[in-house]
Amino acid sequence: MDMKKSSPIILVAAAMYDPRKILVGEKEIYPMSNIVNAGLLGLATLLDEAGYSKVKMFQGKQIADIFREMNESGVDLGKMEHPILLSIPSFFAIEWANDFCDVVRGTNPDLKIAAGGRWTIDSNLDWIKKKMPQVNFFALGCSDDVIEKIVDPANWSEFRTPQSARKPFSKLNYRLLNDFQKYHPIIDIGRGCPNRCSFCLESSQKYGFSSFKSPQEIVNQIQQINEQYGENMGYYFMSSYFNPTEKWAIEFAELYTSNKLKSNWGVQARADEINPSTVEILGKAGLRTVDLGLESASMEQLLRMNKTKDPEEYLRKSEHLLKVISKSDTDTMLNLMPFPGETHKTLEETEMWLEKNKMYIKGVRGSPFRIFMNGGHTASLIKLTESLSGRKTDMACLEKNGFVSPDLSKEISNAEASEWCYNMKRKYNTANPKPNRYHHQVQSTLYGRHFTVSDARHASGFPLGSSVDGEHGQT
Repeated sequence: MDMKKSSPIILVAAAMYDPRKILVGEKEIYPMSNIVNAGLLGLATLLDEAGYSKVKMFQGKQIADIFREMNESGVDLGKMEHPILLSIPSFFAIEWANDFCDVVRGTNPDLKIAAGGRWTIDSNLDWIKKKMPQVNFFALGCSDDVIEKIVDPANWSEFRTPQSARKPFSKLNYRLLNDFQKYHPIIDIGRGCPNRCSFCLESSQKYGFSSFKSPQEIVNQIQQINEQYGENMGYYFMSSYFNPTEKWAIEFAELYTSNKLKSNWGVQARADEINPSTVEILGKAGLRTVDLGLESASMEQLLRMNKTKDPEEYLRKSEHLLKVISKSDTDTMLNLMPFPGETHKTLEETEMWLEKNKMYIKGVRGSPFRIFMNGGHTASLIKLTESLSGRKTDMACLEKNGFVSPDLSKEISNAEASEWCYNMKRKYNTANPKPNRYHHQVQSTLYGRHFTVSDARHASGFPLGSSVDGEHGQT
């Protein structure tokens, strides 16, 4: 056997400390470390499939726990031949990542560290190098096609531009994740988004848009992961743009039935683009929750954030979709995002729309707009924010943290917008008198398995889908 392939490869997903120390005004924030870093697990799986025999991924909240788990797994950092692969999925995780690197350096000063995380690194390479001097190499873009080269530092000089991913991961081996059974699984079904919402980091990154996996591929992956866990699991289908055709939905439903699957699953989607008929079909094939990115019900704000060119039609489609979903066996959660230019009037317009449609939704989640550092695109976003809000940006905060939470107007501060989001969540998460399974699905897809339904009910409106990243799509 190739000696390099028999040497351990360690992958670590950075978590974050209590973000309320940074996010003034945020009342509740879900524990990001409980959500599987599917991108890093995908890379681990590719290495395992390529014949590397000792691939192990770690993720968690306490750095001491990570090193304890490494020791218990027989990992000796003093004898590592390959660099540690560190994923930094969010600006909120940089402090944790730096502290982790310090401990690694204290254990083995010669051990190299390669870091990735396209939302934090790709457009901000010079900035992140200053923030994280302990890292030896920053991988740009998606490393799916080059991960075998990246584990050998001799190849690092080849990679000076972001790498693209042509398709979602075909397989995720959860057994490579240490203590994997405390996490609920995610399935990567599509990459990229063709929309260009002004608040979303993905709108400025040119990695392309991949088609969905075929229904057969997804069914195969559900069966594989159920086998890995030894039980029937609930899933979150990860895609920035979930809008399958009716043909795709019918094929998936037929395979779901013929294979006697019982796994429930959830997904995020745009409120105006997903076809209501496909939701009805998929509702009979395990679809139990849909997170809809409504963002706002103020026509003025929808135009400002470039969510749509026809806000009246957007809201009409959104309302129709909610009504259709409410008649199926699927629950709906709406994501909101107060945006620059917000006023008491625009927030009231959104609240009136929610009140009108409260019988069709299971709840609301939201957090105010933030500016994230994004290379050359940062200046234009600052200009847009300041022109709409009439407020200056705290550039020192942006430079220090990589993000800033601006006041949205002279009427609405960031703290007031956070309070409004919190109040909407508290009001509409209990508005529907029907039994609310949404919170059960939240527990089984986005939170660690140790979370209770009560914990999930009180979980925050911190950005979802995050892509496990906190910046992607903002909400």
